[in-house]
Amino acid sequence: MKAVFLDFYGTVVHEDDDILPLIYKQVRATAQVECTTDEIGDYWWKAFSTLFHASHGSQFTTQRMLNVQSLAETLLHFQSDLQADLLNQEQLAHWRNPGIFADSIPFLQSL
Repeated sequence: MKAVFLDFYGTVVHEDDDILPLIYKQVRATAQVECTTDEIGDYWWKAFSTLFHASHGSQFTTQRMLNVQSLAETLLHFQSDLQADLLNQEQLAHWRNPGIFADSIPFLQSL
């Protein structure tokens, strides 16, 4: 075996599921449009998905940039005056240093 390809987030390490609700709550607290945290999460995911589906070839943009751009669009939609790049810092910190699943360690060591 020369290589093993793995899905990283959600398979080897934890997703950012603990951080996203904190961001949704901050947006909801400052939103001028009545909304739920679920609506904020759904809108942000759809905005992000639209951007990443179009991000290829000469239109490629990094996930980090797409994430901040889609969050900015979400803030605009819900009329929040928060700044996307500042609000997104906790999520980006998680992406840099996510917690590893305990069962990932023996698997990786076996390679």
